[in-house]
Amino acid sequence: MTLAPEHADDDAVDLLLDAEVRVAVGHTSATHSQAAAAFARGASILTHAFNGMPGIHHRAPGPVVAAAAARVTLEVIADEVHVDPAVVSLLFAAAPGRVALVTDAIAAAGAADGEYPLGGYIVTVRDGVARIGESGSLAGSTLTLDRAVRRVRGGRHRPARRRRRR
Repeated sequence: MTLAPEHADDDAVDLLLDAEVRVAVGHTSATHSQAAAAFARGASILTHAFNGMPGIHHRAPGPVVAAAAARVTLEVIADEVHVDPAVVSLLFAAAPGRVALVTDAIAAAGAADGEYPLGGYIVTVRDGVARIGESGSLAGSTLTLDRAVRRVRGGRHRPARRRRRR
C-alpha cells in the first residue's frame, strides 16, 4: 500500500506491517526526513520515483534520496515522458539492483493514438503520451513493460555495468 508519510500517523507503517502489508512511500510531498522515517520504520518501496513527489534539490533532497539511502526498491516509469532517460540512468547508478520498472499503464497501453475513457475523464493519447483535457496533465502511461525493458536494455537508460575488482 502506498502512503504519503506527511499525511499518515506515526504508527501507520507499523500497523500496516503488522497486517502483513508491504508499505510504499509515494504520491507525497514528504521531506527527506519524513520519507527516511517511513523507510526506517519498514516501508520498503518508493512508488513511481520522481512522479507525484518533489525531485532532488541540493537543499531539500526529498523522498528519492531517502529511498536510495535506505536501500529500498525504487519504482520508475521508464517511458521517457514521466522520467528523462538521464535521470533513469542516474537512478540505476544510485540504487544498483533495487530499481523496479513499472508502467502506470492505463487501458490505452499499447493502443493507437486517440481518445480513451479513464474514470470520469476523456484521455487524449498523442504520440503515445496520455494527457487529460486542457490541463495537459499526464494520465498514467501507455507504456507496456516489455517496451520499458527494451528501452532500458537498449542503452538510453542503461544501468552502469559493475566492474569486478581484482
